[in-house]
Amino acid sequence: MLVLVDEVVGWRAGLDDLLARFAHRFGRAEPRRQALTYLVGLLSPLACKNGWTLAEAAGDATPDRMQRLLTVRRGTQTRSAMTCPPTYPSTSATTRGC
Repeated sequence: MLVLVDEVVGWRAGLDDLLARFAHRFGRAEPRRQALTYLVGLLSPLACKNGWTLAEAAGDATPDRMQRLLTVRRGTQTRSAMTCPPTYPSTSATTRGC
């Protein structure tokens, strides 16, 4: 499959726009970057998407950063409880065969 440079640039711009919608929920730049890395990993062609495979694809030695992104509490809300903006539909996806 041939992917054009314009398509990749468009995807990145779309991800940046999506991240901008909830970036204010992160107090520091590092978790914002990790959230973007997480989104890129979820959209990647990895056969099995779990903490380890997403971390490895991001270049991390362990899944600690990915797990922290999804579990760290700030106030009374967990980051994993964030909802998608209304313009981005939520879909339920399950990973099979991992």
